[in-house]
Amino acid sequence: MGFLNIFRKKDKPEVPQDAQNAGGLQPGRFVLGVSHVVPAPDSENVFVFGRLNGTVTVGDAVYVHNFGDDHAPTRPSAVMAIKKESGEMPRTASDCFISFLLEDAKQAQIKCGTLVFTHGMTVESQWRAYVNTLANVYVPNGDLRYKAEDAERLSLSDCQEILQIHSALRRKRQDQNAETTPQNQEAQAAYLGLLVEKLLAAKSIYVVFNRRTGEPHLFSNYFRQQDGTYFCTEPRIMLITQAFHDDLARQFPDESYEIREISNGDDKELENFLGSSFYLNGAGGVLMNCNDFPIKSDWLVKKPDFSHIPKIQRPVTNPDLMRWMLLVDQLGSPDTEEEKMAFQLYFGLLGRELLKAKLLQPMQYEGELIQEDESGKGVFKKGGEMRFPIIQGRDRQATRLYTDWKRFTEAQGSTWSGLIQTVDNVIEHFDCVINPDKDGKTGIYIDKTLFEKIRQNG
Repeated sequence: MGFLNIFRKKDKPEVPQDAQNAGGLQPGRFVLGVSHVVPAPDSENVFVFGRLNGTVTVGDAVYVHNFGDDHAPTRPSAVMAIKKESGEMPRTASDCFISFLLEDAKQAQIKCGTLVFTHGMTVESQWRAYVNTLANVYVPNGDLRYKAEDAERLSLSDCQEILQIHSALRRKRQDQNAETTPQNQEAQAAYLGLLVEKLLAAKSIYVVFNRRTGEPHLFSNYFRQQDGTYFCTEPRIMLITQAFHDDLARQFPDESYEIREISNGDDKELENFLGSSFYLNGAGGVLMNCNDFPIKSDWLVKKPDFSHIPKIQRPVTNPDLMRWMLLVDQLGSPDTEEEKMAFQLYFGLLGRELLKAKLLQPMQYEGELIQEDESGKGVFKKGGEMRFPIIQGRDRQATRLYTDWKRFTEAQGSTWSGLIQTVDNVIEHFDCVINPDKDGKTGIYIDKTLFEKIRQNG
């Protein structure tokens, strides 16, 4: 049982099949995924080989497109000759492995996964040909093959699709008690390294944001176990590459989601964005292009190490709390039984983290502060005065608490200092609003009664 499971297209094949016939194509229409390419000597023409879905005739006008490449142009060409594996050179052929001679196609930068197709072929049929070609070349018979000579030409989307194909096949093998070979493990590590390199070097990437929270949407499924209890998958954010943006962005309703472009440059904006998503918001990694192959957070951005910094000077972060706060906020007011069950699960996990969280309480101090010693300890001089932003809560006064300095500064500005507090230290005197906006209208509201329930269940 899953909550908001939109990772797969309804008609998307679980495992690409070799030599899959597109079926139902109108006469004169075809798509071919290029497996191998050989430039013609001293010519602008190019020989390509691949699986043909549909019917081709010598002289057909075609388009050549690198489906998985960002900003890839679509170039016109024509089929000058056809050659079957037997050596026969017919004027027409249907649904087979075949070679074409393409006119003036040298500048098209044809590679494995390039598509040759006629006018009118749907994006879905193009995608199927593209994925099946990658599967046949890089994951033959379910065994992952890394070809170092292709690494430079493989795109970010290519790498992601190859890993997704292998992951699906590997899950099927594990169901059959088959073991993953060391060669597959080495190839997977190589593709992961290549994917990370290409992602962090990308000029931009698209991210699925949640309109309710204003943060990258956290995707998590939950399942009921045999003993009746529930568990959920590690929350992850969703990235969409430029090559797949137009098609996939339509899967996310505008009233709930926003697709934002994250630009990347010399200041490592993308790496900083991912680091905030992982180590402030608590995302455990990323999913890419609506596929379910997870890319773990520490594969992309290493967790910050503050062990060399005195404890008093270490940045305050609570990613383990934030992930559940965001998932609760995403649900809003649950209506269905499924949403209510998800809310209970996420809020229960939120409560466990809340009991041990160290939060930031805004404070302004008037008076003299004794300087900190080498251990980071310091005291306020007698006669000083501390002020806290107190707001009217539901039944009594409440104080604001923040999970990290980023949210603290966004809401309070730069004129406030922060006092490290736990909810347990504050709740006897004030209710707590965690991560409210500057008007105190949003955030998680914790009163004394609710906190006692959390403490009992924790």
